[in-house]
Amino acid sequence: MKKVTQLVEDTAPLGADLLLTVDDPNGSPASKKATIANVAKATEAKGEIYIYEGVTTQTGITTTPVKFALFNTPQGFNGRNLNTTPDKINNDIAVTNAGEYAAFLSLSATGTANTKFTAEIYVNGVGQKRASGRSTGSATDVMSLSVDATLQLAAGDVVEIYVNSDKAGGADLTAEYAQFIAVR
Repeated sequence: MKKVTQLVEDTAPLGADLLLTVDDPNGSPASKKATIANVAKATEAKGEIYIYEGVTTQTGITTTPVKFALFNTPQGFNGRNLNTTPDKINNDIAVTNAGEYAAFLSLSATGTANTKFTAEIYVNGVGQKRASGRSTGSATDVMSLSVDATLQLAAGDVVEIYVNSDKAGGADLTAEYAQFIAVR
């Protein structure tokens, strides 16, 4: 029997090619086969929530960050997911597997005139110092704001967006279009 290091290298493996796996190595080990495609799928993760033609307003956004709550509207949707749980009701995405993820928010919105809005990516209620800000002109101006981050996440972590404004007395924000994604 040859050692693994003595085998001919497969420099162009295909998704249907097989790998040897050991199921439950710390309990009752069992040798099994897995296709490369299934192994890749097990490590892939993506989750999305989005707003399409939104008309709902989040009011009272002050200088203190609050959770962005506009995915939980009739115009909000849970998008694609694999090894994640996108949740428009709670305005967040929970990850199933640990790993390095990229998180993205793209937002088109109107808001209180002459107001700077800032969006920041949070994990489990803690800001990740990944933020972006944009100011409105008139109340009918549509602003575009985007923020992204690379995050090291544990299984069960929840990724979310928080927003604040430069108005201590509060400002209003209406998201017309928004897409929030976490992908590994």
